[in-house]
Amino acid sequence: MTNGFLSCYLGCTSAGPHYNPLGQSHGGVDSAVRHLGDFGNIQVDSKGESKVCVTLPKGLSLFGEHSPIGRSLVIHERVDDLGLGKDEESKKTGSSGPRIACAVVGIADASTCECPPMDQCCSKKVECCQKQPPACASAKCCQK
Repeated sequence: MTNGFLSCYLGCTSAGPHYNPLGQSHGGVDSAVRHLGDFGNIQVDSKGESKVCVTLPKGLSLFGEHSPIGRSLVIHERVDDLGLGKDEESKKTGSSGPRIACAVVGIADASTCECPPMDQCCSKKVECCQKQPPACASAKCCQK
């Protein structure tokens, strides 16, 4: 996750550096020291396709001081070394290469806030509607 702004002319490079309001080194999602914007690696199949379910890492919440709303989510070309490499770039970006995709994080209308079955989404079986914004309370995934 980065600081947010995206330009039509500059693409994903305009998103800025990794979101790091606490001034930490780069790390993995479970690392004690990491940027708040470090989300880890994405598993991709042999066709280059992936289904991603984003669970906010510790230190981030949908609302509040470190909210991801209005910030950018960026996907890099290579595997992130999670800050464990020997060079300086590892401590900044995980040496994960150029940015290949990006989007600005926002809040969807409740009518579009549907979650796929958990076995198709998250391997950790995280509750789909946990920490959903109030606007999504009526979404199908939140109804019992």
